[in-house]
Amino acid sequence: MINVKNLSFSYRNGHGTPLRNITFSLYDGDFLLILGESGSGKTTLIRALTGLIPHFYKGKFEGEVIIDGLNTKKVSPFELASKIGVVFQNPENQIITMTVYDELAFSLESRGMPENVIKKKINNITKELGIEYLLERRTTQLSGGELHLVVLASILLLDVQTIILDEPLANLDPWNAIKILSLISKLNKNGKTIILVEHRIDTVLEYTSVNKIAVLHEGKLVGFGSLDILYNENITKYIGVPTVVYIAKKLNLQKKVFRSYELQKVLQLY
Repeated sequence: MINVKNLSFSYRNGHGTPLRNITFSLYDGDFLLILGESGSGKTTLIRALTGLIPHFYKGKFEGEVIIDGLNTKKVSPFELASKIGVVFQNPENQIITMTVYDELAFSLESRGMPENVIKKKINNITKELGIEYLLERRTTQLSGGELHLVVLASILLLDVQTIILDEPLANLDPWNAIKILSLISKLNKNGKTIILVEHRIDTVLEYTSVNKIAVLHEGKLVGFGSLDILYNENITKYIGVPTVVYIAKKLNLQKKVFRSYELQKVLQLY
């Protein structure tokens, strides 16, 4: 589904973290958690996956990014939007209309869909996400969590296979954070490919079905693979050790566990 091969990029103006020879692949239904300290290149990688690099952000681009058979260098971000969508850390910057309904209808109208089809799609998606009560609200009146859900709904309306979320928990309280994570985990279990950039490793592991980890450091991919890499000290020195992993290592458990309920099951055997 997604193939990144020997990707390197440096911004023309010198701003932003460059990427250095990054290679990895994802398949339909994968749930990738991207980790790394601030300035490690996470945002630059997201821009490359969505085609904003090299079409909007200019610089030296090497290698290739293939999204469902489309080379991001050869097709526009608009064309890629039918394959991959992104909810940025500040979703209010992605809102362009005054009401929630108009915001959700906009992308479908731009694709020439008839009004009755648009209404049906919006009703179905908002009901699935539990935000039908927001349809008549003004976008300027939405909370941070509601903005994330509205942008996510607009992406799902295009029936994209891959959804990227850039630090969606940054400004959310614990309840809304769990709600967002549970929702995207459900989408993943229904077949969507999820790419999540987030610092709250423990919370993400506990409430999602994440199955792959990518760790960036100074623009390099220093770790990529299954959750097992969280037991690798050469990797965790860049991101810290998740709490459950720390406890399991201290107890010298033979089985690798990543979530509290997995830890409880193992401890019951002792």
